[in-house]
Amino acid sequence: MQEEYDNYQTKPSELIEKLNKEDDYGNTEYKLKLVNPPPERIQHLTTQMKFRLQEGHGEAKYEIGVEDDGTPTGLNKEEMFCSLSNSD
Repeated sequence: MQEEYDNYQTKPSELIEKLNKEDDYGNTEYKLKLVNPPPERIQHLTTQMKFRLQEGHGEAKYEIGVEDDGTPTGLNKEEMFCSLSNSD
Protein backbone atom coordinates (compact mmCIF):
# COMPACT_ATOMS: atom_id res chain seq x y z
CA MET A 1 0.00 0.00 0.00
CA GLN A 2 2.87 2.40 0.68
CA GLU A 3 3.74 2.41 -3.04
CA GLU A 4 0.43 4.16 -3.57
CA TYR A 5 1.94 7.23 -1.86
CA ASP A 6 5.46 7.11 -3.34
CA ASN A 7 4.81 10.01 -5.71
CA TYR A 8 2.84 12.01 -3.16
CA GLN A 9 3.96 15.63 -3.12
CA THR A 10 3.71 17.71 0.03
CA LYS A 11 3.70 21.46 0.44
CA PRO A 12 5.67 23.27 3.14
CA SER A 13 3.29 24.05 6.01
CA GLU A 14 3.82 27.79 5.55
CA LEU A 15 2.21 27.49 2.08
CA ILE A 16 -0.87 25.73 3.43
CA GLU A 17 -3.72 27.98 4.43
CA LYS A 18 -4.71 27.93 8.09
CA LEU A 19 -8.15 26.44 8.71
CA ASN A 20 -10.74 27.68 11.16
CA LYS A 21 -10.53 26.38 14.72
CA GLU A 22 -11.94 22.86 15.02
CA ASP A 23 -15.65 22.88 15.83
CA ASP A 24 -16.83 20.56 18.60
CA TYR A 25 -19.82 19.71 16.42
CA GLY A 26 -20.09 18.78 12.76
CA ASN A 27 -18.44 16.04 10.74
CA THR A 28 -14.87 17.43 10.60
CA GLU A 29 -12.10 16.31 12.95
CA TYR A 30 -8.52 17.60 13.06
CA LYS A 31 -5.69 15.21 13.93
CA LEU A 32 -1.96 15.83 14.00
CA LYS A 33 -1.30 12.19 13.16
CA LEU A 34 -2.62 8.72 13.87
CA VAL A 35 0.54 6.67 14.32
CA ASN A 36 0.48 3.45 16.36
CA PRO A 37 -2.36 4.36 18.71
CA PRO A 38 -2.64 2.07 21.76
CA PRO A 39 -5.91 0.15 22.24
CA GLU A 40 -7.40 2.69 24.68
CA ARG A 41 -6.70 5.49 22.17
CA ILE A 42 -8.36 3.47 19.41
CA GLN A 43 -11.45 3.12 21.62
CA HIS A 44 -11.54 6.91 22.08
CA LEU A 45 -11.00 7.52 18.36
CA THR A 46 -13.78 5.04 17.50
CA THR A 47 -16.24 6.87 19.76
CA GLN A 48 -15.14 10.19 18.31
CA MET A 49 -15.53 8.93 14.73
CA LYS A 50 -19.03 7.59 15.47
CA PHE A 51 -19.98 11.07 16.72
CA ARG A 52 -18.52 12.77 13.61
CA LEU A 53 -20.33 10.27 11.37
CA GLN A 54 -23.60 10.96 13.18
CA GLU A 55 -23.06 14.71 12.85
CA GLY A 56 -22.32 14.30 9.13
CA HIS A 57 -25.24 11.93 8.44
CA GLY A 58 -22.86 9.11 7.51
CA GLU A 59 -19.89 11.20 6.34
CA ALA A 60 -16.87 12.20 8.43
CA LYS A 61 -13.90 14.28 7.31
CA TYR A 62 -10.49 14.00 8.98
CA GLU A 63 -7.89 16.71 8.40
CA ILE A 64 -4.55 15.04 9.16
CA GLY A 65 -1.52 17.17 10.05
CA VAL A 66 -3.68 19.94 11.52
CA GLU A 67 -3.82 21.20 15.11
CA ASP A 68 -7.16 21.88 16.84
CA ASP A 69 -6.72 25.61 16.27
CA GLY A 70 -6.51 25.03 12.50
CA THR A 71 -2.74 25.41 12.17
CA PRO A 72 -1.38 23.14 9.42
CA THR A 73 1.58 21.56 11.22
CA GLY A 74 1.99 18.84 8.63
CA LEU A 75 3.70 15.49 8.99
CA ASN A 76 6.47 13.65 7.20
CA LYS A 77 5.81 11.03 4.53
CA GLU A 78 6.22 8.09 6.93
CA GLU A 79 3.81 9.63 9.47
CA MET A 80 1.35 10.35 6.67
CA PHE A 81 1.48 6.76 5.44
CA CYS A 82 1.11 5.35 8.96
CA SER A 83 -1.78 7.71 9.67
CA LEU A 84 -3.59 6.68 6.51
CA SER A 85 -2.98 2.98 6.93
CA ASN A 86 -2.91 2.98 10.74
CA SER A 87 0.04 0.59 10.79
CA ASP A 88 3.66 0.61 11.95
